[in-house]
Amino acid sequence: MLNHRTEIVTTVSVLGLMMVATGCKVSGEAAAANRTIIKETIGTAAADNLTIQGERVLTRLGYTIYRRENQEVIYIETDWSNRLPNDGEQELGIAEVRTKIILRGRPYMRGEYTVSDPLYTVYFEGFTEYRLPDTPTWITMDLNEEATAYVKGVAYELKTEIAGRFLR
Repeated sequence: MLNHRTEIVTTVSVLGLMMVATGCKVSGEAAAANRTIIKETIGTAAADNLTIQGERVLTRLGYTIYRRENQEVIYIETDWSNRLPNDGEQELGIAEVRTKIILRGRPYMRGEYTVSDPLYTVYFEGFTEYRLPDTPTWITMDLNEEATAYVKGVAYELKTEIAGRFLR
């Protein structure tokens, strides 16, 4: 019985250390500080503006559209796009970095609009993964300032083109 209990405590300790080492968060304030995914509200846009301008901007920035759905909720997902590790990532020994973008347009219910031109509130999510040298597995960890700025820059470009056109 003592050996079984010792094994359980050792296993839990090792898992906890692995979570800390890879940047996994457990709960509470740690979960709130998790910066592995950047989420932004882009603004309000018509369906055509969201799909046409959103895909145009993502393509211009080097992303390939992987999946799209245009039903009640508009969904645009890119394939993973590789980029060079920034200075801080290189210092950590990161060999490869990749980012994926998801745009979601949910029906905007304020005011009246015609059925032919519905409005959507547009949400952005940017996911980043890392790979260490000679390792086949991609991992997630908190983004450094440069990586955060890169993903937020993609969100800003989308906000300018999608929501900015609606306001003109």
